[in-house]
This record gives sequence, structure tokens and C-alpha cells, in this order.
Amino acid sequence: MTTQTITTIDDKVKGVISNIRNLPTPPIVFHQIQKVINDPNVNATQVAAILAEDPAMSVKVLKLTNSAFYGLSKEIESVKQAVIIVGFEAIKNLVLSASVLDMFKNKNVDQEF
Repeated sequence: MTTQTITTIDDKVKGVISNIRNLPTPPIVFHQIQKVINDPNVNATQVAAILAEDPAMSVKVLKLTNSAFYGLSKEIESVKQAVIIVGFEAIKNLVLSASVLDMFKNKNVDQEF
């Protein structure tokens, strides 16, 4: 890339950023999960209880746990079991990704640079 191309891209990015008026706020489940997972005394029951407040997120956690990636011999049906199997860090990352995707779903964003 040339310096001129980089400058043009930088100008376009700055233009897009300067036109952003409102960013959607992340769902409450994301904030709750992030808060409790950072607590060293948190347990799987507490995390599962928060996930249970959002049925769609619970389904995503169960789908991840039952995916071929984990290769479990039996299907996991409990969110608490899923939290134990995948771990807190993976749960936090899944909730973050799903929240970000949901926030920007159906938004018209000009992706041309």
C-alpha cells in the first residue's frame, strides 16, 4: 500500500467515526456476566443463573458445548454443566461476541473503504 492509499483509508475511517451518533448499549446479561466472572469467588451456579435470564444466550452456550469442537459422548442439557465444561473465559467470550453481533444486527453500515 502506498502512503496516499493509507491516508485515504484513514480519512474514510475518521469520517465514518465522526458520523456515529449513538452506539447501541450491550445487553444487561453481558454486564452481569462480565462482573461475576471477574469475581474470584464466582461459581458455575451463579453464572448459569445469569445465563438463564436470557434464553437465547442459554441456547448459544448449549450449542457451543454440544458442538463437535468439544466432542462429548452425551448431549449436555444443563446450562450449569455447560458452564463447567466450557469454562468461564469461553462463556465470557461467547456472551461478548453474541452481544456485539446482536447489537449490530440489522444495522446499515457502509463497509466500503
